[in-house]
Amino acid sequence: MVAQLVISILLLGLICYLAAYLRQKAKYLAQKEDIKEITNEIEKVRLEFSEKLEMIQQQNRVFLEQYKSRHQLRIAAIDERLRIHQEAYTLWLELVSHIWSKDSGDVIKKCQEFWTNNCIYLEPEPREAFRGAYMAAHDHPEIVKAQKNTPWAKEILENWERITKAGESIIKAVELPTIKGLDNDIPMTLKKGD
Repeated sequence: MVAQLVISILLLGLICYLAAYLRQKAKYLAQKEDIKEITNEIEKVRLEFSEKLEMIQQQNRVFLEQYKSRHQLRIAAIDERLRIHQEAYTLWLELVSHIWSKDSGDVIKKCQEFWTNNCIYLEPEPREAFRGAYMAAHDHPEIVKAQKNTPWAKEILENWERITKAGESIIKAVELPTIKGLDNDIPMTLKKGD
């Protein structure tokens, strides 16, 4: 009987041990499955984030490439635009100086041809001012003739202003900073003792 009691106690202990072992094993198995699910979710989120990041990077690359192309085009056109503005200014001076001469029609025609061939290179304000100037120059002798008794008539002055404002508009459009103005952009050098 004692042997039976000892065997029963040992058997009960073994059963308790196996039950505890199986519970612990089940707990570890559940944790392992949970970790696997969590890892899968993390990888899923990481992949989703990576795809979105790649899409944003691609959009940025496209945007930067477009900006770079547009900027390169602007830089390439700067020399030509400056040249065209200079030519417009020269033609405008010729127009003003020939307004009363017999060949004013030739100068006006020259201005018109220039505008037709180069207007897209001019900034919007000088483009319209230049066109307005040669059109006003064409009409100016007739306006003065119609107002011959009142040489300072409003119409004459307004028309003359339309002619003369083109020069200022052209200069303003391509105005470069003065050399003196550039010294603010140059970094200061270290002074002795710094």
